[in-house]
Amino acid sequence: MNIERNDETLFFILPTETGIANVEPDMDRVRQAFSNTDGLKTVIMNVDNVKEMDTAYFQLILSLYNTVDELGLEFHLNGESQAFLELLHSYGLKLR
Repeated sequence: MNIERNDETLFFILPTETGIANVEPDMDRVRQAFSNTDGLKTVIMNVDNVKEMDTAYFQLILSLYNTVDELGLEFHLNGESQAFLELLHSYGLKLR
């Protein structure tokens, strides 16, 4: 997972393969990204590259989404990924 920040926006760019082996290192990156939320208004997640996603990594994404919601930040999902959309659908979820 690549994470970039400009003044008011935090960008999460998901990799091609998002599996259990990536959960712990990416969770550390997510925690670090949210360690300083001063001035942060928006979080954008790009899922264009995702070809495979397992439920462990999906749980990481849901945790990230919940953090965004708890902080009262805007959330935008960018890109099209069949693997990601299938998981959303299988859990009956929609991200705002």
